[in-house]
Amino acid sequence: MNKVDLKYSLDHEYRLSKILQSMTLSLLNHKENDFQEISKEVSKVLLDFTIKSQEKYKSFDAERDKEKHLEIVREQLIKIKRYINAQTKWIEKNRDNKELKKKALRHSELKGRDIKGNAYAAFLKDIVSKDSVGFVWNTVGDDRVRPEHEDRDQEFFTWKDADLLPGEDIMCRCWVEVYLKKEIRK
Repeated sequence: MNKVDLKYSLDHEYRLSKILQSMTLSLLNHKENDFQEISKEVSKVLLDFTIKSQEKYKSFDAERDKEKHLEIVREQLIKIKRYINAQTKWIEKNRDNKELKKKALRHSELKGRDIKGNAYAAFLKDIVSKDSVGFVWNTVGDDRVRPEHEDRDQEFFTWKDADLLPGEDIMCRCWVEVYLKKEIRK
């Protein structure tokens, strides 16, 4: 059985955070946001993230996987639309707060990490689980790791028995090493 490390690069998280921070700056400056443009930028980043992650163990198969990748993106865009609406209301309500800009930009940065984590968990569940028997849970090993995630570190789970996936919990930075069913590199 082949083992593949699906640790992700922070590049995609950074790019998502920058998109959301740009949106937040527009709100702070009383400018309208073009959700279509934001959606396009976010979609590019998320598709790049999921497809590159899949290519670590298998070539992207457009016939089989295209719709799954697009569904992951659609799910995250719904969350981002809700976030934009909530962020807009929060900024309007807190205009007098001297720390508003700093707090709003920090929240956008964290939301970028959360969106990437949610996309990672969906990618694992909807795509990786079909090609593998299970995974080993990995943490980043620092003092911010949740105790319940630390308890899972280096533990093997089958997809059927996993009650939680890395990325599902808010702000989760964990990742997996998957055990493939067979050699499927192309």
